Amino acid sequence: FSLSLIAIEHPVNFELREIKSGEFGLKVSVPKDFAIQRDVPNRILLSGENGLIVVKADLNFRGDIHPDKKEYFRQLEEMKIALKGKGKLIIQAKIFYCDFKKNICIPASLQKTQIVQ
Repeated sequence: FSLSLIAIEHPVNFELREIKSGEFGLKVSVPKDFAIQRDVPNRILLSGENGLIVVKADLNFRGDIHPDKKEYFRQLEEMKIALKGKGKLIIQAKIFYCDFKKNICIPASLQKTQIVQ
């Protein structure tokens, strides 16, 4: 019996920044030569642990459309999130992105934990 696991490292990056007390912005980005697809079921789910509560979140994908390839975002707008308390923010996402150099599109299942203090 043999088991092989292949881990794919995805270029999708999440950055959480505090705008003011309890109000945050979530930036989703990819490097140059990559883009996030439009009109596909991209989704982000947020949950709090250890005392952190997700009060409100606008997790819709909006942003500038790629000038050459209209089915992709050039970049996404920051998503607004309201949090209460301190603890862990669990970000679970399924994001469809494309690598223009390799000419492939991949649905990425991602999970990230961010400490909020």
